[in-house]
Amino acid sequence: MARNAAGTLAALALATAFTLVSDRARADAATELGAAVDPAAAPGWRDRIDVHGHYEMRFVFGWEDFGTTDAWDLYGWQHVLNVETEARLAPNGFGPFTSVSAFARAEVKFDCVYSHGCGIFDSANAFGRRPGKLPARLQQGRREGDAGSQATFDRRAYYFDDETRLDGATIGPDGVRNADLPSGRRVATSALFGPSLVELFAASVGADGVRGSFAAPGDDAGYYVLAHERGCRIGTRALREDSLRGYGNRELLFNYTCDLNPIGRLRDRVNPFDGSESHPLLGNAGAYALPFRPAPERRATEAAEEWESQGLFLPNRAVRDRLRRDAFDSTDQYFTVGELQWNHGANQQLLKELRELYFDLETAQRRLWMRVGKQTIVWGKTELFRNQDQWNPTDVALGPLTSLEESRIPVFALRGIYSFYDVGPLQDVRLELATIFDKFEPQDLGICGEPFTPRPACDKGLGLWQHGLTGAGIAGERR
Repeated sequence: MARNAAGTLAALALATAFTLVSDRARADAATELGAAVDPAAAPGWRDRIDVHGHYEMRFVFGWEDFGTTDAWDLYGWQHVLNVETEARLAPNGFGPFTSVSAFARAEVKFDCVYSHGCGIFDSANAFGRRPGKLPARLQQGRREGDAGSQATFDRRAYYFDDETRLDGATIGPDGVRNADLPSGRRVATSALFGPSLVELFAASVGADGVRGSFAAPGDDAGYYVLAHERGCRIGTRALREDSLRGYGNRELLFNYTCDLNPIGRLRDRVNPFDGSESHPLLGNAGAYALPFRPAPERRATEAAEEWESQGLFLPNRAVRDRLRRDAFDSTDQYFTVGELQWNHGANQQLLKELRELYFDLETAQRRLWMRVGKQTIVWGKTELFRNQDQWNPTDVALGPLTSLEESRIPVFALRGIYSFYDVGPLQDVRLELATIFDKFEPQDLGICGEPFTPRPACDKGLGLWQHGLTGAGIAGERR
């Protein structure tokens, strides 16, 4: 974990708790809940509603491999407000129930790590709309030094987006010769200059005669095809592998800078084999379509069904069939920076800050207790790991310093306990049953670009993005 995650983590938390217990506060709370509160009857609500909670501010820093220089990074600056409301709606019973109560918990989170420490620290720019100086583990990849079986000895880092310096001799804007560029410039770069696309498009030479400059968009094929991708930012991670040179790279696509549409990403780009419309670079109608060089069914500029081929989007039969049947679920792999700042990830899209909302019911002379609503169910509780505690999925992207209680994702469920009291030599015998009536909620891995996202989420995001461009990768998922 030390080398593969963040070296070590340091955290500082400041917290304060509060409780609203005054008669007036309880009466006001009852009024907001819609109860008819008569001022004269307010004392009757004194013991029915409690509002309490806490505010906490957390700082989390990462220290890469215990390095001595330039190794500290801000991984989180969270402001957390947790408010809990308990209401004894019918303490003396209602209908068949001996007592009825309700509980609601709201959790408001805001993380300054995505906005330069809330605008205070310009150097805290690893995460956000334009990722800057990344942690070393996110930008350490180098070119592999070979082209197939041919050694090129090119082991320069993937951290600059100026492909005119590919010859190793050109002096860049910073006055440094390309071959002499030092490692460790941990800046995120455009996806066009990452391992996946740099040799396909970014090195192309347009009519301006400059390789990969994109100075003249109208004549550069790379610019035309990948115009949507220029804002996508990436990092690379070095890998040891069984290649010719013994090393490779894993590309990391920061999803909040790039809308990951795995289906039909290039359907608005004119296919050069489509004879029905003029190609903007060729200046004439497309031609030479063959069975293995197909033209699309629809023009890039006209309306089309999701499963129909259009422009440079040519889905295979399996993808077409699944699109027709609407067989793909949401991939939960694209969220804006604003959503991430407020912790509105995959598991908070429905109710946002409302974490729990349930009713407690007692009946059968208080033998049967039931809890129904959005809740967490903890069986076999431990402090460090989960064993029987499997009812609720967890938000993995919150990081390794998060408690199990905070990481659990509440689900809509019904839980009941029936007390038999004493049975023979046994005392306090109970039967507990629970069922989930929510839709399936998977583990929340987060997206690539969050500070503590595990690597499989980055692989998933990259696979979706690559499929949208090439048709090879991850088309979608079923849960």
